Amino acid sequence: MKPYMPRVFISHSSRDPFSDEVRKLVCRKLRALNYEVLVDAEALRPGQEWRAVLTDWLAECSAAILLLSHEALKSNWVRREVTILCWRRLSGSSVNIIPALLGDVTPRHVADAGFSELRPLQFAGAHPPEVGKLDAERLASEIVNEFPPATEPKSNSDQMRRWIDRITHFLGQVGDEKRLDDCAVELGVQQTDLHLVRLPEGKRFLAHQLLDEGPDRRIYRAIRAVSDFMEREWLDKLVRDVSFTWVSSEAAIGLLEFGGAGEGPLVILNARSPFTADEYLDRATCRGGYWREVAGIAIGEDAVAELVNHYENVVASLHGIEEPWTLDDIQPRDEPTFLVVDPAGVRLDSVLSALRIIRDRYPWVVVILLVGTITPHEDLLGEWGSGHIKFLTPQLQPGEEQSARRSVRDLRSLLQR
Repeated sequence: MKPYMPRVFISHSSRDPFSDEVRKLVCRKLRALNYEVLVDAEALRPGQEWRAVLTDWLAECSAAILLLSHEALKSNWVRREVTILCWRRLSGSSVNIIPALLGDVTPRHVADAGFSELRPLQFAGAHPPEVGKLDAERLASEIVNEFPPATEPKSNSDQMRRWIDRITHFLGQVGDEKRLDDCAVELGVQQTDLHLVRLPEGKRFLAHQLLDEGPDRRIYRAIRAVSDFMEREWLDKLVRDVSFTWVSSEAAIGLLEFGGAGEGPLVILNARSPFTADEYLDRATCRGGYWREVAGIAIGEDAVAELVNHYENVVASLHGIEEPWTLDDIQPRDEPTFLVVDPAGVRLDSVLSALRIIRDRYPWVVVILLVGTITPHEDLLGEWGSGHIKFLTPQLQPGEEQSARRSVRDLRSLLQR
């Protein structure tokens, strides 16, 4: 029987010679420990569509090494790789992520470059100034020392993997498998890589491409290509599981970074529709476990008191509280709990005053505040404290939400054809 070989993905910038040197040494050392190493410089054929293959690797690897040179910190694709890997980790995956600082790169450089997801991780190559820069051999050894001899994990289940399992199963319900090629082409898979769709794991490869967001009409065209060859039950399930894929995963994982730590966080989303907030939550959790309610408006003369009463009733509903139980009986749920707030014409200062009271009473509830195109003034947010506020970035661009709402509607219209 072939021994189990965990797959290790290496993220790096090919523009940095020192990074290439470290990468080659790490590859050699890991293979000696019976790890399968995934690195684009070695495994991709000339002319191969690298984006589709790398997305597949990122979704399936057991571990990842991030070689963080100054060039890597400027790379949009390295940022994308970090987002997917940290997204997996935040959604419950056991994927082991090892960021390594190359040359004179420091944790401060990493933070300034916008890689906030890496803050909780231990950096390889981070040493006091008197130690100086590590040469390639010493740094490669420090990285590989984080890997024990390869053994098969007991479980590697997480929300992202379960989502991919579902999509793979739904695609298996397409009656004419030739239509899967059409679906793949619409998702950006090149003709030279269509053979990957026809392999035994081809539907899983295709599911990985649906995970990777792109122009929203691309998803619609891909599902339309197979919609006439599926029973309505399976098409309905597939549509529900891809409707959120237009959302930026980089922005959505900001909803998971609080991790239910009881900080009373306020998340600000520059959207108008609660349905958009739902799709951010579905993207963040891959339609996994969370609890959510939408709070609208119900105000009289005393706006803040009325809002507090309204929000508190919604929180009670969110936790399944009804008579004869009271608000004092509310206990945190096991899964993340979100309260989506649509101000809908109420003064923002009144809304924030009411939400601060809710935060103090129910600190485990994550509030998602829809602000449309308005950016709340710092003075209004001051009482929350900077560590308790998260602006979801990249923000929605003008017209993006409206376009997304139209595309989701068109996706669902496929069920009526």
